[in-house]
Amino acid sequence: MNIVSTGDDLETYLTQATAAFCNHPFVITKYIEQAKEIEMDAIAKDGKLCTTSPNATLIHPPQDLDPETVCQIEEATAKIGNALDVTGPFNIQFIAKNNEIKVIECNLNAARTFPFVPKVTGIDAIEMATKVMLNLPIEAYFDTGLCPDYVGVKVPQFSFS
Repeated sequence: MNIVSTGDDLETYLTQATAAFCNHPFVITKYIEQAKEIEMDAIAKDGKLCTTSPNATLIHPPQDLDPETVCQIEEATAKIGNALDVTGPFNIQFIAKNNEIKVIECNLNAARTFPFVPKVTGIDAIEMATKVMLNLPIEAYFDTGLCPDYVGVKVPQFSFS
């Protein structure tokens, strides 16, 4: 992997890459500067959302996301869950800049953030996801009713720190 910053750097790298890997494809990705990566954990039943929990850098509720961005993420999550006919937990990673969102990836499983958000919201998402996957009845949740001054922050713990 190489990171290039100028047109000349890109031309040099592409020349080298095509010479070395002429029979193999390679990927070029543009880095979006000054953007935010946002994870959305959700649970759906037959493609219909049961609950969502957008979080930015494992802070919930998000502290520095424009409400328009949050709305777009919630709408995109509902559309993706419906299009994929999801039943169970899923996670979407978005990138946002200037109220424009892009999907980085969607995973049809519970992400590492999945256990964190229920601790902040009080909604037992693991129980809800289990019931959804077993086709048991559930009560859908959307508004957690959190006070605006209540914030949960997840910080990684490393054994060597």
